[in-house]
Parts: sequence; structure tokens; C-alpha cells
Amino acid sequence: MFLLLPKTLFYAYAYYRPNALAAGLIEKIKNYLKRYDLHLSEKEQDRITYYIVLNRIMISSFAILRGRKLSPKEKYLGSLLGAFTPVYDDLMDEENYTHEETRAFMDEHISDASSSMQRLITFLYQEIKSIHPDISRFDTYFDKAGIAQNRSIVEQKNIGTNLEVTRDITYEKGGNFCLLFRSGLFHDWEEGEEEAIFLLGGMTQYVDDIFDLHKDVMENTYTIPAKILSVPDIRTDYRHSLENCYQSFSKLNYKKSNNLKFWSIQYLTLSRGYVALDHFAHLPKFNSIEDIRNSKKMVVDMELFRNVWKNLNYFIQYKIRNA
Repeated sequence: MFLLLPKTLFYAYAYYRPNALAAGLIEKIKNYLKRYDLHLSEKEQDRITYYIVLNRIMISSFAILRGRKLSPKEKYLGSLLGAFTPVYDDLMDEENYTHEETRAFMDEHISDASSSMQRLITFLYQEIKSIHPDISRFDTYFDKAGIAQNRSIVEQKNIGTNLEVTRDITYEKGGNFCLLFRSGLFHDWEEGEEEAIFLLGGMTQYVDDIFDLHKDVMENTYTIPAKILSVPDIRTDYRHSLENCYQSFSKLNYKKSNNLKFWSIQYLTLSRGYVALDHFAHLPKFNSIEDIRNSKKMVVDMELFRNVWKNLNYFIQYKIRNA
């Protein structure tokens, strides 16, 4: 049996070679910013491109779940929602604005005319609002994610915050953003789907936190991996969380074959967490936060062939187990 079907290969290609999928919106963003004599840095462009592609993978898998391809309007809205995420994050994390201040920028109340990110979030939100099927649902999820973001700035900076509070923040941030992405599709919601997608969003945040473990600790931010500390225990917790997420989707009233295809795509993305944990396992054992802080080799480059191959190998093993 050929395990890497053409659609799966497309998702793998999209993840590792993203520019083609994002080019149209990136050009539109550049042209918009030119009106104000502003531009994107190379780093900002790469980051926005990355999130556009991640969201295309996500919403394309939702289309597989429902059994119907994305419409052109859904593809464009998905790209807008993908670009929206890193712009919002940069305003919060890099420029130190609150969720409420960022909300004002979205409604064209610009406080700094020289800020590309302020201008850009205005553009993206106004474009989203013009075509979104239920903008009130978008706003609800966005504001819930914003509350979690505000909490994370305070509570995840506190090394004494316990694991379950940290987990709650992780899932509120990731879960509500994932629901926000799903809200841009034009089909009805199944019973239990909101909860399942919330868990999936929590897992996407969790895997990002694994990759960012060293960077976060250096910035005095303590996410789930930093609270657990032991690499084997992180792996166990991650595996259990992944299984819980899978079970929530298996209960939805979608065709079983579509559900299996959908989860294959999610697994291709989420199994990156195991690649990072494999890398950490070959480093000296972490016994404290200071060990993480002092480690020099915790960056996991997912563009290296060996890591791409490990990622695909985890996916192939999953397909064999579920054949």
C-alpha cells in the first residue's frame, strides 16, 4: 500500500515550501503598506507566510472532514486569518500593546502611523469582516483568545504558576484561535465539533511551546514543557493529550473515512512535537530550569532533511498502525 497519498504529499510540500501558497496575499499586503510608505521586513514576511500556510493546511483538513473542497472565498478568508495571527502576536509580544489596544487598531484607530503592524491588522480585519460568514463568532473567539493572551503575559511569567493553570492558558489561547480559523468556513457545525477543535488548537499551541522551550525560558516564560521539565514525562503528557484530541474527533458525526483522512493531516503536523522531543532526548538531562537556560543546542531546525524525514517517518508509522 502506498502510504503517502498525493494530497498528503501536497500538505508536506506546503509546509516545507510555503511561498507559492502565500504569494498572492503577501503581494496585496505589500501594496497596501506602500500607500503609507511602510513595508514588511524579510523576517515579518517569512513569519506571515508561515502562518498563512499553516492555516491553509488546517482549513483544508476541515474541508476534508466535511467532504467538500474549499471554495475560492474560503481559501482567501483562510489566508487572511492565517496572516492575522502573527500580526496580532507581534503587536502584543513585540510592541507590548494590550488586547484592547490591538482591538482599537482593528477598527482603524491607529496610534502610531509608522507601525506596519498597526496598519496591517486594520487591513486584515476589515477584509475579514467584509466576507466572514459570522463575524460575531469570530469576535467571540478572538476576544477569548485575547483574554488568555493577557493572562499568559502575567501568569506564564510566574515560575510558580501550577501546571493545570498553565495548561488552561495554553488551550484557551490555541483553542480559541483554532476555532477562529474554523469559523471562516461556510458549512454548519456538528454537535461536539467546537470542543474537538478547541482541543486541537490547544495541541497546536502545545507543539509550538515544545519547539520554543529554550526561547521561552530565556524570556522568563514557563509553558507546559517547562512545568513538566522531564523530556520522557513531556512525551507521555503530549501523547495522552494527542490521544484525547483524537478521541474527541472520532465521536463527531462526520463520515469515518473523512475523519481518518482529516486526522492523518493533523498527525503530520502534530508529530513534529515528537521530532523536537527526540532532539531534546539526546541532550544532557534537564534537572532544572537553569539546565534549559544554559543549554546551547535546543533549536530544532525543521528544514534539515533528517528532521523532515523523522517527521514523515512518524506519519508513516501512524498510517501503518491505522491501516
